[in-house]
Amino acid sequence: MIFNGSFFFCCLLSNHSFQTNPNSITNCFKLFSLLQLYNYCRFLIFEQTSSKYAKTHLSKKNWQRNRAMNFVENTDGIIRDDLIDLVNDGWTANGVRVTKIRNQMKKETQRTGIQMNTSERREMIELQDYEHVEQIRKRTDAVVKDPTTADALKPWYRLFCKRPCFHDDYLDSFNRNSVKLIDTNGVGVQKITKQGVVANGIEYPVDVIVYATGFETSWTIPMFVDPTLVQRKTEAQGFEIIGKNNITLSDYWGKEGPKTNLSVQTKHFPNAFWLNGPQGVITNCATTTLDEVSRYIASIVSKMIREQKNTCEIKEEIQNAYCQTVYESSLIARKFYASCTPGYYSNEGSVDVTTKSFAATYPGGSPGQGGVPKFFQKLTELQESGDLFQTMDVV
Repeated sequence: MIFNGSFFFCCLLSNHSFQTNPNSITNCFKLFSLLQLYNYCRFLIFEQTSSKYAKTHLSKKNWQRNRAMNFVENTDGIIRDDLIDLVNDGWTANGVRVTKIRNQMKKETQRTGIQMNTSERREMIELQDYEHVEQIRKRTDAVVKDPTTADALKPWYRLFCKRPCFHDDYLDSFNRNSVKLIDTNGVGVQKITKQGVVANGIEYPVDVIVYATGFETSWTIPMFVDPTLVQRKTEAQGFEIIGKNNITLSDYWGKEGPKTNLSVQTKHFPNAFWLNGPQGVITNCATTTLDEVSRYIASIVSKMIREQKNTCEIKEEIQNAYCQTVYESSLIARKFYASCTPGYYSNEGSVDVTTKSFAATYPGGSPGQGGVPKFFQKLTELQESGDLFQTMDVV
């Protein structure tokens, strides 16, 4: 995109502006970057792949999948003596830091013989969070020359209240005369006019607006404790899925919330498989989840072809048992997000911390909670069990 001599407006409402800001400034006469609420920015970690590393870790069978699983474990806070970090980037650095805290807790318990209570564990984690985010704030002061701009770009919330972002040039882009930060103190854009954008009561004339506002969020954020919202979201896909006896997926999920087994199959919808479905896991690498779930689905379909089967449908008792597990664990992490600044993680600051919901992840199925590797292992064990159809009615 080239905008010679044009005003170019970037709407900074989410982490996507970390990519658009530095890449747009060279072709823009003027760049207005609008800030609603800042996502914290860390520097990237890039290392050359040595021949020794490649020979040790990148030459064996299944090396790519093993490396992906290593990334998952290191970003999920898994404590294991033989676990090394094969990726060593900003994401795994966060995970390794969490794991280090948990190891400290474990050693303290072993030393004293007294189990740390919830309050003590929380205080220890919060202190580590503060120290880590303080490093980010100091880096902002060191890079951004204008003190007012630097202060507006500093995060003042717990780590992981918002998605971490990584870029070496984003903060430095605000040192250019052609870049102006518009801090709206969390309000955002007031309106769009024929001439441009209004924020803080001021109209900014522009030629081009880039909406870096993110993407459609999942069924797992706190707002979806209301089944009617689940129904609306299911209907909003642009098409309707119709199962047995003409039941629609939106009606079925709209009664109590989404119902699946392993986020992949739903009763009354034979031969239908979901990717990124509700009641699954959220990882820091979405393609890893897609890969693991796709392997599971492919195993089912290939077995059907080999055995000349026409339909498969999850058994109702299997689905009910899985959904109950999800339901009972659905309040995990809600209190944490309730304490966060407004954002889509926290339903813009409105979090129900008491109402359980079927619209949740697999137990511990978010980064740092320890459930993601267990979920993937469950899929693998089913594929290797020799009885993949044990949870399904197959004809």
